[in-house]
Amino acid sequence: FPLYLLLFNIFVYPIAWGGNILFEGQEVNSDVYSLLIPQLFDNKILTVLVFLGGFSAATAMVVIATLSLSTMLSNDVILPIVLRLQHRWTTDRLDISGFLLYVRRLSIAFIILAGYFYHRSYGTNEQLSTIGLIAFSLVIQLTPSLLAGIYWKKANAWGVYAGIIGGFI
Repeated sequence: FPLYLLLFNIFVYPIAWGGNILFEGQEVNSDVYSLLIPQLFDNKILTVLVFLGGFSAATAMVVIATLSLSTMLSNDVILPIVLRLQHRWTTDRLDISGFLLYVRRLSIAFIILAGYFYHRSYGTNEQLSTIGLIAFSLVIQLTPSLLAGIYWKKANAWGVYAGIIGGFI
């Protein structure tokens, strides 16, 4: 995986360098250099291919994130509540797989709508690097609790709280 990331980033530097040279002194967002460089040289085929690749990657990210979040929401939030309520109402174990599938589909729609309304309300034209730095800082903040959960044999919730506070500090 590190080798894959290294090979992938080999192409980033020439595009960034070329974009900085070609668009020097212009108000051009550096996130779209890969799309603007072939467009500048009137290479329509490469421009369309770059656009389709970016659109495909963005669509895949939305699909994966939405499915992951809906699975987490249904398995970790809604399912325990349903099982607890089911246990109170009856001792019989009912088949709730259809209900869980329905909840997962509703949560997918809710997550996409929430993302859309968030974008419309608070979205700005910030650079992707700013969003990436925020995501990176979140990963760094959660790293101590992740490491404590992996290597600390007697770890518990207080250990995670300590890790999150340590990451925040």
